[in-house]
Amino acid sequence: MARWRAINAFAAVFALWLPPHARSQSADRQAVIWRQPQVRYLLADMTLGGNRKLYRDYPATERDPDSREAIRLRDAGVRVVNTNEFERRWVANQFGKDGRGMRVVFRGSNRTIAGSEVLLSADGTVNENHPVLHSRLIAGASRERPR
Repeated sequence: MARWRAINAFAAVFALWLPPHARSQSADRQAVIWRQPQVRYLLADMTLGGNRKLYRDYPATERDPDSREAIRLRDAGVRVVNTNEFERRWVANQFGKDGRGMRVVFRGSNRTIAGSEVLLSADGTVNENHPVLHSRLIAGASRERPR
């Protein structure tokens, strides 16, 4: 018994000696961290008809910070600007029910969008380096006719 007390005392002293960031990896998992691309994807899905009640329930049932942030932004009036480029569509998905899953894809294709391709009203001035805008600028430049 005395041996275990000595080990426990040593462990307690050792834990106090460690720097705060090294004490527990689980503390990182408990921190509320949301991912910007996923939040943008969720906003696009909600805008195109995704179940908002489902996204409102996720933070409580699944402890999903991305859904919480997407709902917060939506309630604050943030909207997806380029929804005309996207659509919700059933696409092949090996993990989905019946081998399919609902995804937000580029209109007329089966390519799932990346969150970084979603433009938000909260973005303010549009960054010319944004991947969607940049491809539009290049495509528009190649279609211009010389006069």
